[in-house]
Amino acid sequence: MTTQNFYDRLREAYLNIKNTNDAKVFMMRQILEDYFNFLNNGEEGGERLSFANAQSLWREQNKEYRIDREVTFIRQEMNKVVHGDKRDISDERLRIYYEFTIRLLNQISKEMPDAATMAAYGHIDEGYLNSLNTLQRDAVLDKSRIVYVNAGPGTGKTHLLVYKIIDLLVKEKNNVKIVAMSYTRSSAASLSSKIDEKADVLNVVKFNSPYSGTIHSYSLNCLKAYRKSIGKNFDYIIADDSEIDDIADDIFYSADGLYDREVIRECICRPSAHSNSELKKLVEEKKQIYKRISVGEILDLYLKMIREDEEFVKWIAANMNYLLVDEAQDLTDVNYQILDALLEKIPELRLFLVGDPRQNIFGFLGGSYKYLDAFLTKYEDTAAKKYLSTSYRCPQQIFDYTNTMTFDDCDNIQLDSESGTSGVIEVKRYNDEYEDVYNQ
Repeated sequence: MTTQNFYDRLREAYLNIKNTNDAKVFMMRQILEDYFNFLNNGEEGGERLSFANAQSLWREQNKEYRIDREVTFIRQEMNKVVHGDKRDISDERLRIYYEFTIRLLNQISKEMPDAATMAAYGHIDEGYLNSLNTLQRDAVLDKSRIVYVNAGPGTGKTHLLVYKIIDLLVKEKNNVKIVAMSYTRSSAASLSSKIDEKADVLNVVKFNSPYSGTIHSYSLNCLKAYRKSIGKNFDYIIADDSEIDDIADDIFYSADGLYDREVIRECICRPSAHSNSELKKLVEEKKQIYKRISVGEILDLYLKMIREDEEFVKWIAANMNYLLVDEAQDLTDVNYQILDALLEKIPELRLFLVGDPRQNIFGFLGGSYKYLDAFLTKYEDTAAKKYLSTSYRCPQQIFDYTNTMTFDDCDNIQLDSESGTSGVIEVKRYNDEYEDVYNQ
């Protein structure tokens, strides 16, 4: 354990949007008490002392009387909050406590805090991050292997992704190979355009141009490029609806109507979801003749290759070491199986996820927050969870209403508006959809 561990804890307490400022002071005081016990006992533990006694023992051992007076000052200030003498600490007062505490740990340990810790109180070495708010900057600067950002509507998800990529390009230069996955092609194209635009404005050199696309397009391109790299062809193309119908008709008649057309069609689109081996064999034979592959099959094949072909994994690792994923709440089970397999097979791979569990709008395609939740639970010891709570889209009146709502499967992160606009909430109730239509 090092002082940086305590910097991390202090930053997390300071930026925790779920707690009041008074509660944050209580947490920061506890961390400072833990730090002085750590200074006296090391990682071995030993007898735990109260804050005052731990500080006194440290003073006797180190004779740092000026620093000791500063510790006494902040301890007494925090005690006033903890014991109720001070209430409703302002944001600015909380920032002063946080910065003061960080500087104290730096004076004691001579260990510089990392950029994220200093950026939280406004010290920004990276001038190109000035347009980010405090919570956005903290997410961008986090160095955890897995970072998940819970970003509500209008909190700047795309803005965040662009600057995360810019930060990687600036700091890691030609050592970083970035893949950014969006849910739709239009979102991927928009992200790519904004990265290029921001890189040009900031004069950022893209040694390796980031790839931006959907998970399907990325997986298909990987399969094609890998086959080409080993001197083979991937000569399948994606079947459209009419071609799938043609293949289904062919199988239906060749099997003398043994299988229902819709069942055949489903098996063509997603063979792994079917258990009938004879039908799957027929489907595979016809696909080889037609040289067609379904959209759903792309991900199954990509996942199978990751799990079974070590050379393919090496090829992926040589071409990607940082993966960013947008709309993480809409990913399917197979999407997260792919992420899980990649993290397992490629130890140097880092992952940055952005999503809003309250906007699971692609559930009809199999996406669900439950898959994201299960994934984060599996990696809870290594994944950093961040929250964006400042929205630039809606007036505060909207959030005053939506902040009162509860959700069955996720927290309703409270949002504050920086839109600079005002609005009015009007709620109408109708007995049925017909009354709704005729009363417009």
